[in-house]
Parts: sequence; structure tokens; C-alpha cells
Amino acid sequence: MIELSKGFAHGFVVDYKADNYYTPIYDRGIAFKGADLKVGWKASKDRLKFSQKDLNQPKFTESEYFQ
Repeated sequence: MIELSKGFAHGFVVDYKADNYYTPIYDRGIAFKGADLKVGWKASKDRLKFSQKDLNQPKFTESEYFQ
């Protein structure tokens, strides 16, 4: 088992359904395509769909919790 520090950013390319009610106070995100992340996404871009919310997330270095 790998333990991650509190606040560790993570992302997934998935199709998912929520199992609980949305709680805005816990909602956070960072831009998926920020150059500062240096992620080599392997998913085909023509198959990806993004919400407006995902497209408007701040860059990692501009996020509320970046230290």
C-alpha cells in the first residue's frame, strides 16, 4: 500500500459515477493540461470529454494549496 501526503494532487482518466452527495466545501481541482504538471496523457484526445468546470480549473502553481 502506498500512502500519500494530505493534499497530494491526483488525476484519473475514467468514466465514473458518484456514490455520495456533492459537497462544495470539499471540491478542489487543478488544470489537467498545465505545462507545470508535465503529464504525458496517453488517452486519445478525440475521445476525451471535459466539463466546463474541468476546463476552468487553475494551474497547479496558481491553486489555493500550492506551497
